[in-house]
Amino acid sequence: MTTAPLAMPARAALAEVPWWEVPLSVALTVAATYALVRLAGRIYAGAVLRLGS
Repeated sequence: MTTAPLAMPARAALAEVPWWEVPLSVALTVAATYALVRLAGRIYAGAVLRLGS
């Protein structure tokens, strides 16, 4: 299963993929992006609170 936004279209162009892999790939990419944004926000907030404005 490929979740990379650039790898899945290439894989779909080169070979037939099951219909459920495309929405699953999109869902996993969105969930990973959300989690990374939340993590980055916590790290940034911690750095600002520790170092000041």
